[in-house]
Amino acid sequence: MNSLAFFSLLAGALQLSIPPYALRLIRRFGVQQVGWFLVSAFACLGLLHLLEPLRILRPTFGSIITLDAIYAIGSVLLLIGMAHVETMVSARLQAAKDEKALHRKLDVRIEQSKVALLEANDALTKEVARCAEKEKALAESEARYRFLFIQNPQPMWIVDLRSFRFLAVNKTALLHYGFTEPEFMALGAPGLLSPEASAAFVQNLAKPCFGAELRGRWPLRKKDGSSLHAEITAVDLKYGDCPARLVLATDISARQRHEQQLLERQKFEVIDKIAGGVAHHFNNILTVVSGHTDVLMEGRPGEEIAGQLNNIATAVHRGTCLTRQLLAAGGRQALNLAPLNLNDAIQRSIPTLRRLLGEAITQQSCLASGLPAVMADARAIENIIIALVLNARDAMAGPGTLTLITKAVRITEAEARQGDAAPAEEFVRLSVCDTGRGMPPDVQARLFEPFFTTKDIGKAAGMGLASVRGLVKQHSGSVQCVSEVGKGTEIHIFLPCAPQSTAKVEASATVPTTRPARETVLLVEPDDRARALGRFILNRQGYVVIEADSASLALSLWQSQHARIAIVITEISLSDSLSGPRLVEQLRAIKPDVKAIYTCNPDTNPPMVPGQHVLLPKPYTVNGLIKKVEQLLAAN
Repeated sequence: MNSLAFFSLLAGALQLSIPPYALRLIRRFGVQQVGWFLVSAFACLGLLHLLEPLRILRPTFGSIITLDAIYAIGSVLLLIGMAHVETMVSARLQAAKDEKALHRKLDVRIEQSKVALLEANDALTKEVARCAEKEKALAESEARYRFLFIQNPQPMWIVDLRSFRFLAVNKTALLHYGFTEPEFMALGAPGLLSPEASAAFVQNLAKPCFGAELRGRWPLRKKDGSSLHAEITAVDLKYGDCPARLVLATDISARQRHEQQLLERQKFEVIDKIAGGVAHHFNNILTVVSGHTDVLMEGRPGEEIAGQLNNIATAVHRGTCLTRQLLAAGGRQALNLAPLNLNDAIQRSIPTLRRLLGEAITQQSCLASGLPAVMADARAIENIIIALVLNARDAMAGPGTLTLITKAVRITEAEARQGDAAPAEEFVRLSVCDTGRGMPPDVQARLFEPFFTTKDIGKAAGMGLASVRGLVKQHSGSVQCVSEVGKGTEIHIFLPCAPQSTAKVEASATVPTTRPARETVLLVEPDDRARALGRFILNRQGYVVIEADSASLALSLWQSQHARIAIVITEISLSDSLSGPRLVEQLRAIKPDVKAIYTCNPDTNPPMVPGQHVLLPKPYTVNGLIKKVEQLLAAN
């Protein structure tokens, strides 16, 4: 019975533990989670209890034990099942909880990813917009570059630094050099220069550029074979994957011509200043030497002394001629411009020219009919013709032909901008053509420079063509030289035509009449030696001389002596504030009929003042001074 009681007690205890456990499961997990299992468990218990009548019907020891054992085992199994269900449901709930947590984390990550994706999308949209703007700006920049390169008014090209072939060229370069684009591209950079300069240009291309650099001046050639000087500005760049150089070639040919002309003008301005200063002092010296030589010659010296005096006079004459040539080269010769027929001037010079040329040289003339008059100084034109003929004679140095040609021409604006041309207008052209040996370009470049000569030292002063150029410039004309070695030389002189309304006037020389020389002369001369010479010459001729070394002293003497003074001889350029013409104006305010002689250097033009006056260039001779005084006194 003990065993039976034990099994019964055990079975009852186990069955009593099942409801609380079930209740715990329901409270913990809910009916939905464990209800199905509890229903099943209690149904099983119910089925076991249906076996209870069997124990009453057959209350044997064995059956009771077996039934209690079944109750106990069933209860244990039920408890194990419930524990298993608890574990399974707990695991399921934990898994669901974990799944929810994972879902929440996933949702958070999805939200974060959404935000990041939206931000990335926004950034990408902005980047796409920026790329589109950059692409647009790049396209516009490329269009501007192409416009600035292709349409640039300066010749430009891009050259490959490895093969020296052209990669691109703009329209201006093609137009400037006369090539088509295929011709230019096939030319290559060295082919654009002369053979002498191409090797140096290739070496220059091999040197890298650090930014935009000036790369010197280069002689470039055009399709027609002509050349020009260009100043190269270069910058290195990448043209695709090719190392290249962008070259801008500025044509400086016109600027070089302008610079050369400016240098020529500056050079002759210097000559002009030197000529003025030298002539003033040199002519005063020559005046004194010449005057005293004339005085000594009139004293009937011995044969030896007379020969020495003649040598002095000859030297003075040469010095005077050299001074005049220097003044002419500087464009400061005193000129008397008047309408002149150039054909008549040439015809009058023919006998002299034939004597100068000799028998070995044939002289020909081709003078245009109906040639318009020119505004010129007849004596200056004669000197120009003689200087050109002498130069042509020396160039032929033997048998040859010299031809003088005149023609009416018009210089166009394009021709006027080149070389030494005068402004565009109507001109008379005098051409002196010889069949001599001609001149190389280096000689032609210096042909009109003072003191430049190809002859041996001592045989020529080199002033002939320089004085020609200066005289022609004073006539508002121009000089051109065309020469080729072995084919002779042509020198063309362009002189402007005289206005149509200007009548041709022939000057007639008046012969002074002789009259008693008892007049009083006021001599105003700053140079003591020249003043002493003038006083001596005038006193010897019977004139009374009142001397003054300045305008202020002359005015003081004039106050008391003006009644008996018939003539005033004054230097044009006085040392004090008043010039010679202004001094004479003030003297005439007191005595209007006083006459004046102005002594001056050969570069001084007659003063434009009223009243009778004459000009006496220095150096003057004794006879020259006396003749001017008598001529002026004899005039009414």
